Amino acid sequence: MISVKNPRAQAAKLLLKIVDQGFSLNELLSDYQDGPGVPLMKEMLYGSLRWYYALNTLLSELLNKPLRNKDRDVHCLLIIGLYELIYMKTPEHAVVSEMVNATHALRKSWAKGFCNGVLRAFIREDLKFNDEQWAHPSWMLEVIKKSYPEHWQVILEANNARAPMFIRVHGCTRDEYLKRLADVEIPAAETPFCKEGIHLAKPCAVNDLPGFAQGKVFVQDLAAQLTPSLLPLKPGMKVLDLCSAPGGKATHLLAKYPGIELWLCDKDEKRFERVNENLKRLKLEKGAHCCIADATRPKSYTTEGPFDAILLDAPCSALGVIRRHPDIKLLRRAEDIDALVTLQRELLTANWPLLKKGGTLLYATCSILPAENQGNMTWFLDQHEDAKEDAIDAQWGMPVTHGRQIFPGQDAMDGFYYCRLQKIL
Repeated sequence: MISVKNPRAQAAKLLLKIVDQGFSLNELLSDYQDGPGVPLMKEMLYGSLRWYYALNTLLSELLNKPLRNKDRDVHCLLIIGLYELIYMKTPEHAVVSEMVNATHALRKSWAKGFCNGVLRAFIREDLKFNDEQWAHPSWMLEVIKKSYPEHWQVILEANNARAPMFIRVHGCTRDEYLKRLADVEIPAAETPFCKEGIHLAKPCAVNDLPGFAQGKVFVQDLAAQLTPSLLPLKPGMKVLDLCSAPGGKATHLLAKYPGIELWLCDKDEKRFERVNENLKRLKLEKGAHCCIADATRPKSYTTEGPFDAILLDAPCSALGVIRRHPDIKLLRRAEDIDALVTLQRELLTANWPLLKKGGTLLYATCSILPAENQGNMTWFLDQHEDAKEDAIDAQWGMPVTHGRQIFPGQDAMDGFYYCRLQKIL
């Protein structure tokens, strides 16, 4: 159990690593699963990232000049303080007092009076918090507006909201598990679209979920839970799951379709550890064949084939899951998109030959950008005469040129895209 002595100072340190050094939230928080002070630190870190662009603009109005590079931790601490004042509604005197303690924890005692003055100036002048820029980087705002001129506001509002918590049951019925949740006073409700899905009224620690350690439940957004319903699988079929870490969709496929043989491939060795952990916890190792390899080079990870089905959960910009990973706003760059599209096309092209005639390839991303989604499908269908779209008939999301797009917040889901292709020649 890790404890945090000063949550504000620690949140400022981690915020600095994300803003200035490009670390991701997942990397930084992997060791902070539990312990005193951790929930408060996470609340401040997530919130400050969610509203960073607006808070940073506000702070620049309060400062006469930027802080020196070596004092960027103090800058981040002030971002934390403004977030606490505006969003957490902590009493003003308490925020100012705690900021003083945090400067000592950062070993920046000289900043005690400085932080005190900046925060009191905000309180005294009653500056209006300007969120007109929607707290997104300008390039991201522009591309979302251009892509969805009728929906962009709804998308941005959802991005700035707190993420809900969905789970799916394993080894029991949904009704049985809902009763177990009720017994420990965790309010929850069944979800549409997936009979294993449950929507928690309020997020909680995974260890508070009954039977979590015994593999009775898996934390997974509802949009990702749609995957098994989109693949026509039967016992004995050979299935390839590309870019499979951390294994949420793979474990769902193995649970939903006992008897399939599933090859899992991902090149990230550290993330693949999660795949093995999840397979073991859910007792689904049977039928799972794991390989750490580059999915753009099929010969490096399998001599098997042809496969009856392929799931390509492609690396993407992840602009559909910003509410769950607000650091994406700071880490993603406009120039990343073209490179990601190139990679997605390489993955499609390299693995299509592994699919048997009549087989199905399910392409999925957690992006909302047309270039990564229907744009790629249009390109691929133009390039491959032996491919056709197998249209998805569903009540979720909305149809686009090819496939279906889910906006973040639609039916409480993350932003997600699915398109189903069939090999015909």
